[in-house]
Amino acid sequence: MKPNCRTLMAFAAAVVTILVGTTSHAGVIVADQANLPPFTTLSAAGFGGQTNERGQTFTVGIGGRLDSISVAIARLNAGQTNDVVFRIFDTVGAIPATERAAITLSATTFSVGGGVLDPFVFVNIPLASFNISVAPGDVLAFAAVTSGSGFFSMQGGANSSPYASGNRIFRSLPSGSFQVNTFGPTVDFAFQTFVDTDPATVPEPSTLALAGVGLLSLGLHRKRVGLLYS
Repeated sequence: MKPNCRTLMAFAAAVVTILVGTTSHAGVIVADQANLPPFTTLSAAGFGGQTNERGQTFTVGIGGRLDSISVAIARLNAGQTNDVVFRIFDTVGAIPATERAAITLSATTFSVGGGVLDPFVFVNIPLASFNISVAPGDVLAFAAVTSGSGFFSMQGGANSSPYASGNRIFRSLPSGSFQVNTFGPTVDFAFQTFVDTDPATVPEPSTLALAGVGLLSLGLHRKRVGLLYS
């Protein structure tokens, strides 16, 4: 018995539903690199005013896809309204080189503090959508800059077990090059990276759409053939 048009169209809808369902993937998110309080020495460095950009290099310890980074950043006062642009880089010689991601965060994302906040307030930067694959030993960097005249503070510190796999970095705007910028050998910015160790291959929305259109077209074609020969 030949399937009729209604049967084919129902089958097409079911297949598309299954394909869409397979795009859901929780992943396995694990903490990787970190420089976290408590610190014996607190530190903060301002960035913004379109005069400088600050950040930190880190060495990947767990392979997968970079899911997010939490960083201690504060607004210097409630009147700061400029966005913050947060960027991820590959490095060459432990200096930022190729940009891998850039995400814009509104000023209200950040708590207000006139210097070092204690306790630090961390902001989570979501990065999964950029599909940044990482492997143990990769050296990456993050950096933050403002889109206007506002100033922000990136917080950090030193303790008896310093972060040994990276350095804080700095560059002058508009055209300066990044350089290592440490306040002593044990002072780094406060951060935590998270890696998805089981990232899924997610079909593109356009692929799903084409699959659905193709199956529905097949159903309509079979209907027309049936009418011609009925």
